Amino acid sequence: FLNCSSLSDFGTTDLKNCTNFASAWKSCSALQQFPADAKLGTEANNVNFQNAWLSSGLISFSTPLPSAVNVLSGWGGCGSLQSFSTELPLVTDARYAWQNCSSLSDFRTTDIKNCLYFGSAWKGCTALTSFPAGAKLGTEATTVNFTSAWQSSGLTSFPADIDLSKGGMFLDTWRGTDLTSFSTPITGVNAKRMQRAWHSCTGLTDFSYNVFANWNPSIILTQVFDSTWDGCTSLTAQSVENILTSINASGQHGTDDGTSTGSPLGDAGIDIDFNGDPLSAATNAAVDSLKAKGWSIIVNNVTL
Repeated sequence: FLNCSSLSDFGTTDLKNCTNFASAWKSCSALQQFPADAKLGTEANNVNFQNAWLSSGLISFSTPLPSAVNVLSGWGGCGSLQSFSTELPLVTDARYAWQNCSSLSDFRTTDIKNCLYFGSAWKGCTALTSFPAGAKLGTEATTVNFTSAWQSSGLTSFPADIDLSKGGMFLDTWRGTDLTSFSTPITGVNAKRMQRAWHSCTGLTDFSYNVFANWNPSIILTQVFDSTWDGCTSLTAQSVENILTSINASGQHGTDDGTSTGSPLGDAGIDIDFNGDPLSAATNAAVDSLKAKGWSIIVNNVTL
């Protein structure tokens, strides 16, 4: 049904043995609803929904997809999509799945536990101000990639109880969002790069000590904290203290394995912008300790 731009009523509900729906309803711009009782690959395995509803006219989506494994760009560019509630328990690839769904304000899906790739999944979802608490995002996978997952979305908050322990890459993850606080722990042994993770979050004031207090990566990549808090001009001095004291408390050195005997990182800079208030004695002590561990601390473009 690719490019059936006048298709507004799709009534077929029995496609239960189909394994590949790639681009099936792509660019069906008049298709606003999809049958909630449709059986799409429900009696098949490893079903592919890549680009299935890309740039279609959907307003909501709740059709069960229990056998889906690939929803790459599945609903990307659906500018009229307002709500989404389908659970995706077997999906392993959700890159760009809802990218630029600019009207998506009600995202209820909590089970995407086997997913490895969330790259740009909700990027550009400007109406998405919150995310479901307790959502399982790759909790049964390993080294999950969250690159740009919520970049330039409308998030004003992010649940502290979401388990990100399997996350490995957090490049640009919350960049340019409207977050005012952040307290979700990043603890996993695979959390090896947070480059630009909160870059340009200009409304971010409070950053919790809990985020990195138990950070315990087995591998650290160069530029792990490069530009991570650049442009976060509303961060308080207390938040700077929380960031630096927590990274220091984690005991990680600025080396490729976090130990004192590891190879020094090419870029071991921790880049933070904040509101310019005086830094505390605890912050200065953490700076000294981190520098002894091979880190470089750059605050408001000044190397401490």
